[in-house]
Amino acid sequence: MNPIWKSTEKFILLPELKLLTHWQSAKFRTHYKCRKDSQFEVCPKCATKSYSVHDRRWVTIRDQPIRGSGIELRVLKRRFRCPGCRKVFTEPLNGVRKGFKTTERFRRGLRWAADNFADIDRAQRAYGCSAGLVYKVFYEQLDIKWHERMNDPWGRVIGIDEHSWKKCRKNGFTEFASLIVDYDRNRIAEVVNGKTVETMKNALSYIPGRERVEQAVIDMCDPFRKFISEFFPNAIIVADKFHVLRLMSPLINKARMEITGDKRKNPVRRLLLKNRNKLKYYERNALDLWLVEHPKLKEIYWFKEALHRLYRTRGSRKAEEAFMRLTDSMALSQLKEIKKLRKTLMKWRKEILNYFITRLTNGKTEGYNRLAKLYQYRAFAFRNFFNYRLRLLNA
Repeated sequence: MNPIWKSTEKFILLPELKLLTHWQSAKFRTHYKCRKDSQFEVCPKCATKSYSVHDRRWVTIRDQPIRGSGIELRVLKRRFRCPGCRKVFTEPLNGVRKGFKTTERFRRGLRWAADNFADIDRAQRAYGCSAGLVYKVFYEQLDIKWHERMNDPWGRVIGIDEHSWKKCRKNGFTEFASLIVDYDRNRIAEVVNGKTVETMKNALSYIPGRERVEQAVIDMCDPFRKFISEFFPNAIIVADKFHVLRLMSPLINKARMEITGDKRKNPVRRLLLKNRNKLKYYERNALDLWLVEHPKLKEIYWFKEALHRLYRTRGSRKAEEAFMRLTDSMALSQLKEIKKLRKTLMKWRKEILNYFITRLTNGKTEGYNRLAKLYQYRAFAFRNFFNYRLRLLNA
């Protein structure tokens, strides 16, 4: 054999294999005939050393491609007879699981290809295998990767939000998934199928260290608040700033449509919804002149601006005083919408004011929610929640 191959066989073959010969059956397919060198093997049933070879057989194993060329190992495997239990067993091979026809590095590479290529067809062509194998290996490797960190404890700060992951148009229902994000490690801690309190408790009970969680950021969702108060005993609940400010948007849009109709391109719509501090002086003047003719919308608009001023307050004590002034002025309003909004703000008073202590938002969780939607678009939707969960946990 060419001495160059002898010096490079350790880079191509598995550690225990010795190269016998090689040949090329196609332009991008290379075969390596090899065998394992060992004096004895240990019986997997009774752990007895065996030196007696019962027979030999050739086994074909797919290995990781090199520079686009497929690698196929033809291994001469020996079968030993155990002197203790008299059972016949096949010698194991490091890097290949029992009963598998592919190496572990082939399966890891296939997982990388499925994760980074645009579609399964390209991974198939690169590795010369079926779509079923790509799909099976991909989620198998994701499961292995997730098990490496499944016993990690909870972080100090978490965020919780929900999103739809499956829609059934025939029956008209939508299934929701709850996303729990670990802010300390910048990753998704867990994905739960559903958003009820009991469902989340059962799904998250395996993760240790619930008492470590100090702060939890959520949108204004009652099941999430109840779940955190019962499941995380030391956690401070923070209501997300964006979701509090957007409470005013439906009120403004409804009052505006009573005047202008449902015209989304109407320039006054943007002026009403935008923060007043970001408007130019002539835009503010024009808006104020227009609001004089519409007192109901004007009142709602100024309450919206008061809520924005609340979030520009520095210091928890000043914020508490500003919040009290805002809710007191809302109590004097004659509009039903404002009174209903005041009830919501008072219901979430503690969680809203916790923002001025922690300055935490749910932005990181919303980012992972957006990533979850991206995976749904790329996969043309998921039908299996177990696979969907593995995909997000390894994002």
